[in-house]
Amino acid sequence: MDKKIKERMNMKLAEKIFNERKRLGLSQEQFAEKMEVSRQAVSKWESGQSMPDLDKLVLMSQIFGVSTDYLLKDEGTDVSIETEFMETDVKLTDMDSLEKTARFEQDSPAPQSEKTARLLNKEELEEYRAISFKASRKIALGVFLCIFGLVSCVGVNMFFEPKGIDTNLPAAILLLCVAIAVGLFVSSGMQMEKYMFLKTDQFHLPETEEKQLAAEYGEYHRKFSKNITIGVVLCIFSVIAYLLCSSIGQIYDNVIWDEYIAIMVLFTVIAIAVYIFVASGVKKDYYDILLQQNAYTRHLKKERSEKNDIMGVVAGAYWCIVTAGFLAYSLITGDWGRSWIVWPVAGCLFGAISVLITLCEPKSRDASKSVSYTHLTLPTILRV
Repeated sequence: MDKKIKERMNMKLAEKIFNERKRLGLSQEQFAEKMEVSRQAVSKWESGQSMPDLDKLVLMSQIFGVSTDYLLKDEGTDVSIETEFMETDVKLTDMDSLEKTARFEQDSPAPQSEKTARLLNKEELEEYRAISFKASRKIALGVFLCIFGLVSCVGVNMFFEPKGIDTNLPAAILLLCVAIAVGLFVSSGMQMEKYMFLKTDQFHLPETEEKQLAAEYGEYHRKFSKNITIGVVLCIFSVIAYLLCSSIGQIYDNVIWDEYIAIMVLFTVIAIAVYIFVASGVKKDYYDILLQQNAYTRHLKKERSEKNDIMGVVAGAYWCIVTAGFLAYSLITGDWGRSWIVWPVAGCLFGAISVLITLCEPKSRDASKSVSYTHLTLPTILRV
């Protein structure tokens, strides 16, 4: 291919990427996130400094709602990407097959097509926003109370154990905190039930609202990153605070500081960090769900709906057993000050169980049909 023609095709592609991105009202950062690349990569594509790999090009065509032919062909010349595929021993039929396979993997075309997907109106979006933001606070507070209930148990034992008084007050406080937390979880779940279809079904947003939502997400993403940083710092600080309190107890031979206050400080700071994590995460999910990105892209929705049934049953049974074991041991032995260790251990084990379930799941037939095309790049296809 003539060098000038190749350069022209390169610039035409860059121009189309820029125009289509602007048409969708996406910033380079937002588009980069959808493409799972850096903003710098998008900038180079739009300036013609580099060209996207073929797998990225197929994903790009799906985001823009156009064909790969539209992106690759230069209407001003008789030369098309098809000719170059023949020159590089890649047949046009392979290109068609590749695009169909990638589209099947990415979008999993369901009976519910784009044309029949539900269009959310402005009132529904405002209601979902109010419910989601309220739920973020409720769920975060519920998780905070579950952790703080353990802190309260240790605090009560700090007053009664040295005096040799055996009491069930720690159990009562813990159950009260858990009961309030469950109430918050159930209340949030019932309010969110109306919009659960957003996590599994295809839908459209009005163009104006989608652009506004994308702009809001760009601002919130920076706040989200800051909150996560604060939460991580608090988790690290909790360990430091625990070691300091424990050291004070050891230096002054004070059991209260060594065994009680140290643990209370540790879990209080962790509870605050977890509150920040959960509240920020639920809000981020609100944007991800409506913009259908990250964990809520179209092809992941189908996978999630298939896996939720298994994980729901396992999680329900697992945590019921853990809770029953914790209460039985604590009530029988009265060792509330140490039985809290059950929860972090159970959490780690549940993570391992989740991974095992995922690994043991049979690969779908769709995955077996996938084609590896990451080695194909447009510079290779367009080479002279």
